[in-house]
Amino acid sequence: MRRGVQTQRLTQAPISTATGSAMPEAQGTAIGDGSATTTGTPAPTVSPAAMQAATPPALPGAALPLLPGATGVLSGALEGSTGSLAPIFSLPDLTGTTVDLASLRGRPALLNFLATTCAPCAAELPLLTAAQRTYRTDLNVVLIGVSETPADLASFVSANGADSLTALADQPGTTARAYHVGLIPSSIFLNADGRIAATHVGILDATSLAAQLAKAGVAGATHAAPALLDKNLPASVPAGCCPVPGGN
Repeated sequence: MRRGVQTQRLTQAPISTATGSAMPEAQGTAIGDGSATTTGTPAPTVSPAAMQAATPPALPGAALPLLPGATGVLSGALEGSTGSLAPIFSLPDLTGTTVDLASLRGRPALLNFLATTCAPCAAELPLLTAAQRTYRTDLNVVLIGVSETPADLASFVSANGADSLTALADQPGTTARAYHVGLIPSSIFLNADGRIAATHVGILDATSLAAQLAKAGVAGATHAAPALLDKNLPASVPAGCCPVPGGN
């Protein structure tokens, strides 16, 4: 099920402490972003029609309660630490192979925190799958299931047609806490050096995703070219957020 992610483990430098302050909890307030300058190979040309994904399937089980309006850019120190090294992690994928942050370095990455009972999380997967398909070797899209077992996460990923994406089980929720994720879906955009380039809480649309990927240094993903990710979510898709399972 894993594609486009290296599995070798490399040495990760210590997290920068230049900011000198703890990271407050995400509140979903829309504020400004930083930017990264990493460059890469131009992305392949993909027609808008080819980017259209199927309507997300219904989720099994009870969904987490929605928190309408809690969308936008993560506030606080995640925003303030843009340009700083991202917190390190080491998590199992769906095959039992350990994936750490160091193994993702060398190209931009999108860390998407989700839960199997979160309807907005499932609704976002077609767009994330399209992004990985579009940018191929220029991007690593990584799903991180908060407080999820590998078995439950595997069923969720398969049911939502996202088998092409790397999925990691953050069963104890420690990685979500390290990134101060309080609402899901939440996305952290890293540049090729493993530094935080941008953050977003709530469902991404094609335009905002393209803009955030450009900040992470994904070639061709510019704010002026959202057609590369021409995927508009159906009006029926939940637009709110869910609280993180386990109260992270």
